[in-house]
Amino acid sequence: MGLIGSSDMENIIKRAKNRLTPPAYKLTVGEIEAGSILIERLISLSVTSNGGGSSDQLSLIIDAKPGLDGKPLELPVADGTTKIKLWLGYQLRLIEMGIFYVDQVSLSGSSSGFTLTVSAIPKAMNNQFSEHWASKGIDEIVTKIAKRHKLEACIDEKLKSELIQNIEQKKESDLNFLTHLAVNYDAVVKPIADKLIFLKKGQGTSASGELLAPIHLFTHDLIQWDFKKGQREEKYTQVQACYWNYMEAQLEIVHAGDEGVLCILDDVFNNAEIAMQAAQAKLNKIQRSSDTLSLTVLGDPELTAEATIKLKGLHKKIDGDWRIQSATHSYSSSGYQCQLQAYRAPE
Repeated sequence: MGLIGSSDMENIIKRAKNRLTPPAYKLTVGEIEAGSILIERLISLSVTSNGGGSSDQLSLIIDAKPGLDGKPLELPVADGTTKIKLWLGYQLRLIEMGIFYVDQVSLSGSSSGFTLTVSAIPKAMNNQFSEHWASKGIDEIVTKIAKRHKLEACIDEKLKSELIQNIEQKKESDLNFLTHLAVNYDAVVKPIADKLIFLKKGQGTSASGELLAPIHLFTHDLIQWDFKKGQREEKYTQVQACYWNYMEAQLEIVHAGDEGVLCILDDVFNNAEIAMQAAQAKLNKIQRSSDTLSLTVLGDPELTAEATIKLKGLHKKIDGDWRIQSATHSYSSSGYQCQLQAYRAPE
């Protein structure tokens, strides 16, 4: 793992100082900060940060028994318009976890009373569109789609200049279209708070869209862990992809990797550029280890999907760099913990 740099050491010390104060959170519903009545009724909250392809999720469990005046708790409207903004961390430092819109409300009860469960997700991008994208850069495509949903585009600098020669969006949601595009570039796309991010895998971002530095975790940070050793798909050394050459009216073939055992993609792509990107993305995936790691750690709001964690002092087969596939933050009267699912970071 090497020596820890001075900037990394500063982050380690800062995070340790934060945990000297009690866990804390802040909620706003609409533009109004949650009052004492809601705070006193909160049983637990959890927020899950997922990698590209899955929406983040916020869940609140609230004591819904009638108040002293006998009136029941007013239920929020689950139509995707009620906005909840969450900050989570410790009293010394709270970090924005995202903006979510209520999509489901459920009420349950027992002899001990009622509980209200509120689920919320980031801004939906489910409306279907049809558009022909020709000679457009990824920067232009993502920015236009972001504006369509009143979001700010946050695009990897290495991807901004990539030119898309010809691609068709046919009655497809913008998020679904961008997710397919991201796969070809080994990237991640997702709405976070008021931003639409399109970044290379392995670049964790905060809810404000800022890139996060790798996070060092030591044995004293861990509550429990479970490691599974997988096997790399080493038999494949090269990936083949096909595209349709419209000028010649015939199929053409491109390859990524070294000669040897061949993996052939089933899809037929629109042009050579997209086919090559898809082949390279598949090769990158093949070359990754399939080792997986589940961790339960002390609460840390900087642990988010695609962020890199550096483990030290655990085991020689586990220590090193990992990427977070999903991070679930749980807060209740019992404290603040994070459950992480991670995969080995490429070398």
